[in-house]
Amino acid sequence: VDPVSGARMYSGVADCASKIVRNEGFLALWTGFGAYYGRCAPHAMIILLSVEQITTMYQKAFDLDPDRHALSSAARFTSTGTVSNYHDGDDEDEDRGYDD
Repeated sequence: VDPVSGARMYSGVADCASKIVRNEGFLALWTGFGAYYGRCAPHAMIILLSVEQITTMYQKAFDLDPDRHALSSAARFTSTGTVSNYHDGDDEDEDRGYDD
């Protein structure tokens, strides 16, 4: 909102993007990405390393086999939220309907 007239500068997202590209150039859409990445990358690294260490400590504390315990499935989650395709060669998995 313009402080003098009280009018809105942009009528929507598309109008905002088109005016920024027209006035400041295409790369202006990524202004601030460096600061954002500098904040998020260390956080993500700390979280991933912490989860890995906690998982390992949990498995050792309860004497769990990391290949057969449900926690190992949770640890194989990717950033898209899907479990990676995993098959250990055990024929029991075929009976449960797991795909190769």
